Amino acid sequence: AHEGCRSSGELLSITVISALTGEPICKVAERACVTVATVLRAAEAAYGGPLPGLLVFGHEALPLCRTLAAAGLRDGSVVSLLLSRPPLVAVAAGNEADVWDATSGKHVQTLVGHRRRLCGVAVAQSAHSLVTISDDQSMRMWDTTTWECLWSVGTGLDRLACVAASSDASPVRFVLAMSASGAVQVRSAKTGNLLRAWTCPFATSAACSPNGRVLATNGQDGTARLWNVHTGALLQELEGHASPVNSALFSKDGQMVITASSDRSVKIWEAATGECVETLSVGSAGSGGVLRSAALSPDAESILLRWDSSAETRSRSLGERLRVVTHHGSVNSAEFSQDGAYIITGSADGTAKVWSSSSGESLYTIDGHAASVVCACFLAD
Repeated sequence: AHEGCRSSGELLSITVISALTGEPICKVAERACVTVATVLRAAEAAYGGPLPGLLVFGHEALPLCRTLAAAGLRDGSVVSLLLSRPPLVAVAAGNEADVWDATSGKHVQTLVGHRRRLCGVAVAQSAHSLVTISDDQSMRMWDTTTWECLWSVGTGLDRLACVAASSDASPVRFVLAMSASGAVQVRSAKTGNLLRAWTCPFATSAACSPNGRVLATNGQDGTARLWNVHTGALLQELEGHASPVNSALFSKDGQMVITASSDRSVKIWEAATGECVETLSVGSAGSGGVLRSAALSPDAESILLRWDSSAETRSRSLGERLRVVTHHGSVNSAEFSQDGAYIITGSADGTAKVWSSSSGESLYTIDGHAASVVCACFLAD
């Protein structure tokens, strides 16, 4: 039995209050072995609609996948609901990137300049800038305050496949582009000047560690790899999948790498040693298809899986399916917001959707794109 079920017959009376006003939202009676998400769903039922946010107890956010007992809740405990506001989102479709306010659904800006289809978009420098890549072989950096194009460079790379950017924790701010053949270019985020270039075999996608020192790449040969961003040296080979590795992403703290494979498994690795510490067999999505990517939630308690035509969250500890979200076309991207309260997906049906990660309810649909949405991401929380 799960550690939180040692007193599963005991009913706990939990009061949920607003973190902003202190006013009570609801009182629920649940067994000690149910998850925190159950309490949040009860609060949403009492409120009559979705409440994207975090439950806080003792000044700490409670992971939704944790049981009430494991979270330290007792009979009579009071938890606070801290609502979070959906941030701006960037959506790449056709040869333009559109920025939207996810709260009001208001269109904020269209970034125009690329001559051909966009291949990707990434946030740089604490959301103060945005970088885009295109089939026209160019990379552009945009100021998210003025929406001016700060610089544009030609990469000379055919079939650009992905773009990534360093965070504020990185001593050197850079942006990175990768082609479908694994050619990598690292460029200065300030000027666009080329800093270094190398080739990552079998790779088509890449992600930067939070400290900006390590690059994780997928591997069509079944092996993900970690690279030194500043030298291009190979650091680790993450071997163990039986089929192509379709994505490799870092946890929020950079300590772990999570990989998703066509063998329908997810593996979690220690970034420092390359040791596999966890394997989760995810079977198949309700609609079937290939497992395209896997990402850890910011609290590392749940996993976001992207399949061909759906996305879903799973409990990391129990492996159970928590939420499933769908589109009318293939799902091309899926990611958590920085606080984990939201998920954004982009689809070939020309829409991007913002979802509550706790309830799985679609909160906002951003439509009107004539072309497939190749990427959708949060700019800031």
